[in-house]
Amino acid sequence: MYISTRSPKKSLISLTSLIDVVFILLIFFMLSSSFIQWNYITLGTGQSDEKTSADNPQSLIRISENREYRLNKEITPLDTIIERVAQQIARNKNHVILVQADNEVVLQELVIVLDSLGKIAATNIALVKEEQ
Repeated sequence: MYISTRSPKKSLISLTSLIDVVFILLIFFMLSSSFIQWNYITLGTGQSDEKTSADNPQSLIRISENREYRLNKEITPLDTIIERVAQQIARNKNHVILVQADNEVVLQELVIVLDSLGKIAATNIALVKEEQ
C-alpha cells in the first residue's frame, strides 16, 4: 500500500477583486456621508450694549462646580430653570439667555444645559465669562 506524502497543491487566492470591492465601498461611504451639522445652537459672544439689554430681557443661568444651577442668583433645579426660561421665551421671543459656568465645571454639564435650552427652541443664547 502506497501513501502519498506530498500535500495537495494549494490554490492561491487572488486579492485583486477584494481590493476593488474595498475601494468601491470606500468611495460609496465617502460620497454618502455628510459633514453638515444639522443639530446646533447659535451662540452669541456675550458682549451686549446697553440698548440691546434694555430692549431684551435677560436670564442668567449659572453652573457651579458642585452641579448647582442658579437662575438669576437663585438656586433652582435644572428642570425648573428650563420651564421658567421656556415661559419667558413664550412671552418674549427676544429673551436673551446668558449661560455662565465656573472654571471647574465639567464640559458635559455645560453641554447638558445647552442641549436642554435647544430643546425648548431657545435661540438667543450667549456664553459669558465668570467675572473675577
